[in-house]
Formats: sequence, structure tokens, C-alpha cells
Amino acid sequence: RVSGFRRLGLEERRLVEPCVRRGSEEPKGARPRSRESRELSIDPSVAHFDNRSDRLEAETIEGDRREVEAERGERCVVMAEDGEAVRMEEAGEVERYDLSVFSSLRKTQTQQGMRHGDYLRYSKYCTRRLLRLYKSLKHTHGKGKYEKRELKACDVTEERYFLIPLMCAERVWAQAMEIKKEMENSKKWRGHRKQHMAKKLRKASKWADDFTKLCSARATSRTVLESEAYASFMKGTYLMEVEEKWQAALQQFLQTRALYEKLT
Repeated sequence: RVSGFRRLGLEERRLVEPCVRRGSEEPKGARPRSRESRELSIDPSVAHFDNRSDRLEAETIEGDRREVEAERGERCVVMAEDGEAVRMEEAGEVERYDLSVFSSLRKTQTQQGMRHGDYLRYSKYCTRRLLRLYKSLKHTHGKGKYEKRELKACDVTEERYFLIPLMCAERVWAQAMEIKKEMENSKKWRGHRKQHMAKKLRKASKWADDFTKLCSARATSRTVLESEAYASFMKGTYLMEVEEKWQAALQQFLQTRALYEKLT
């Protein structure tokens, strides 16, 4: 600050000036920052202050910022690369939510065309419901260009968050079944349609796995069992329809049946 420099002699000013520059200079080509962001980036050990109150204020701001970042890191549950959920490191028990997976799916499928095998209508319904969920839960993907936003376990504050990966899996599964119906009715573009169906079923299996991981982190034990059964069914469908690995698909369907028996 200018008032601080006026009270210093020439020799003292030469010693202090580089420290002020290091604490306040902006890199070339960087966007101008607001006053609040500049205050948060001040390093109290480097920058020069006129009085002790300014230094204490800067140290308080820096300490609060680090405390918030540490608390955010402890409360967040991130998905590990191997697919297992890393549990939260906090003293209290994690709040868990309940979702009746199969009863809700049976109800929506019956009401949205699946009774008559109308997969196209059901996939369109899943798309509309996903948009409503994104908007109501404030889990949007930016304005204009799509920005991928990962759903983490620390974001879950109610059971409707589980419906996001579930509806994504249901949508691509319904699209794959619609393509399969087209292949049965027409032999035209059979190779292209088969590749398209394989891609959709692979995505459905991936979304089902993401649904299981999210439920394992924040759902009740019954919901976790239902999600595991759902993921096994999707994986078995992929192995049967695409890979044509009958034995592996049978094992997945048997696992689904065993999980169903645990629920009853």
C-alpha cells in the first residue's frame, strides 16, 4: 500500500517491494480477479501489511478457506478407480435412504407402454423424467454446451438421486429393445442395428453398475440388494444378446434370482 511505503525509508522500501509484488502481482494473460478472490489468495507470510489488524484478517481468511476445503474433502465420498466406494471419514453414521426399486419400475413400466411392448414410448418417458429430476434436484449440466457432471455420493440428500442412474439405464435398455424389435421385423441394416443395440446394452450395464455403487454408499441394505439384482440382470442381458456367452449369462440370471429370494 502507498501509505505504508511513505513511512518507510528508501532501503526498507527496496526490501519490502518484491514481497508486495509476489503477493499481489497477476500473471500475464490471466483474467482480472475480484477483490474477494485476491484477498483469499494472499499469503500472510509473504505479503506486506500496514498494521497488525490487516495481517490478522488475512490469516483468518486463509485459515477459514483451508478449513472449508478440509471439511469438504472429509464429507465427500468419491468413487475409487476400481469401482469400490471410499467411505466417509467422519464420526457420525452416514444417513441412508430407501428406494423401492422394483415396485417403482413395475409401476412406471406398466403405465408408460411396456404392457404392450412399446419400448419407444418408455424410452421417451425416461428422457422426460430425467430432465425433471435434473431440474428439481439442481443437478443440471451447464447452459448451452453439455458439461459432464459426475454424481457423487456426497451429493445425495434424498432418495430421488438414486433415480438418475436408474432412469439412464432404463432409457438405453428400452432403446436397445426397440432396436431388437426392428431387427426381428426387418432384415435391412441388420449389422448396423446389431452394433447399435450392443452399444446401448453396454451403456445400460454401465449405468446399472453406477446405480449399485451409489446405493452401496448411501442407501439402505434392502435397496442395495435390489440394485445388485438389477445390475446382474442388465449384465446377463448384455452377455446373452451381444456376447452370446450363454453360461456366463445364466450365472448372472441365477445370481439375480438368488438376490430376489433374499428380498422375499
